[in-house]
Amino acid sequence: MSSSVNTGPGPIALVGSGEFLPQMIDVDRFLLNGRRPRVAFLPTAAGEEGPRSVNRWLKLGNDHYAAMDVEPIAVPVLNADDANDPAFAAMIADVGLVYLSGGNPGYIARVLRGSLVWDAIVAAWRDGAALAGCSAGAMALTGEVPEGRRRSAGTEVGTNLIDHLTVIPHFDQMGKWNPGFLDQARARTPVGKHLVGIDEDTALVGGMTEWTVMGRLGVTVFGVDGPTAYAHGQTVHLPR
Repeated sequence: MSSSVNTGPGPIALVGSGEFLPQMIDVDRFLLNGRRPRVAFLPTAAGEEGPRSVNRWLKLGNDHYAAMDVEPIAVPVLNADDANDPAFAAMIADVGLVYLSGGNPGYIARVLRGSLVWDAIVAAWRDGAALAGCSAGAMALTGEVPEGRRRSAGTEVGTNLIDHLTVIPHFDQMGKWNPGFLDQARARTPVGKHLVGIDEDTALVGGMTEWTVMGRLGVTVFGVDGPTAYAHGQTVHLPR
């Protein structure tokens, strides 16, 4: 993998689960293809969970990318002060991929939204770096997220980078965890926005309007005519 001339924003990956695990290596390699072999990864969504959880994410990311012969750059942004620290923002420069891992979707959205680190992430993406979010990280890239881990919680404004989607990660498992989650998600999805369920170990890769399913399972899009399921390799059109 090598650096390439910028031709506009890089690809985006919305991942249902599996960040920093072997089952997502193909997605990571795809995102890094033709880009600098350096990944900045942020455990921000786990920032309220304490050092043990944060250190687990940092170790997973470091080991995962080192094993891929990719330089791992841990950016431990855990709160609003961190997110406005110029030193952390500077760590985002010159990477091929920025990765937001899982935790609390409302928390990561509040911490990153409007911050120096978020500005650096968007600048890197616009300059050609890939951008990935898994679970809470994926949700935070959109316009509408739950306030916390409970899917019955109220809503929080996301970073609004992908303002026409609402994402449900772990979609194939969510019904077991919260039987009413789908009705709740559909009720809070604004008119004109796409509700997208992404299964575990699966990613929706592309942006902004044309995407491809990658991974073990599939993606479900809920439209006015009901749900449409897409499998690995299929193209998904989600107009703005």
